[in-house]
Amino acid sequence: MNLCLNARDAMPNGGRLTLSTRSLGQGFVELAVQDQGDGMTPEVLAQAMEPFFTTKPVGKGTGLGLSLVYGTMKAHGGTLDLQSRPGQGTRVSLVFPPVVRAPGVLREGQAVPATPVQSLRILLVDDEELIRRTVTPILQVLGHTVHPAAGGLEALQRLEAGLEPDLVILDLNMPELDGSETFSRLRRIRPELPVVFATGYVDERIPAILSRFPKVRILKKPFTIAEIQDVLRGWF
Repeated sequence: MNLCLNARDAMPNGGRLTLSTRSLGQGFVELAVQDQGDGMTPEVLAQAMEPFFTTKPVGKGTGLGLSLVYGTMKAHGGTLDLQSRPGQGTRVSLVFPPVVRAPGVLREGQAVPATPVQSLRILLVDDEELIRRTVTPILQVLGHTVHPAAGGLEALQRLEAGLEPDLVILDLNMPELDGSETFSRLRRIRPELPVVFATGYVDERIPAILSRFPKVRILKKPFTIAEIQDVLRGWF
């Protein structure tokens, strides 16, 4: 659905949207979605699957359509190939793996999927509703259970009420109780709980925290799905 909506928006003056399927052998199946829209420049194409990236006007898109499709395919061992040129439309190829994969049945030239991260219970703490609403489904398509909190106080209250997450993704810059103070109080409640600071600006607080606590990492905003997976894969 996300791909079809993107294709529709890329053809404001009309055009043909084609959905096709074919067998690639050895149990692999391709679903292709192709439009006759405006197409993308190489610069736009290079960023098209990153979360929050969009060329649409404010209020017309979240920049999550392609990234969610990409995350879903990766989470299930599939692949996504995106081809586009200005004035020549866009073609998205989704390749689905066999339901049961025997050893050695990957297509020629296809990379072996990375070992998936185990399903985690993640406490996502961010005062921006847009971040909570967009990062939550990304983590969910990667197989995780997400408990969003709108600030440090709410997160601490949920922990004190018995929530037992495997990981906390914590915004550094928040009103009332910022990420640094939230982290300090959190450590008193759950001293061994891994924490990922998600921030667009790394200030002097972060090196001090990293030097004192081993189970802390940094995730720079805006981040990609691959960057989220890399951070989690290093722990779990």
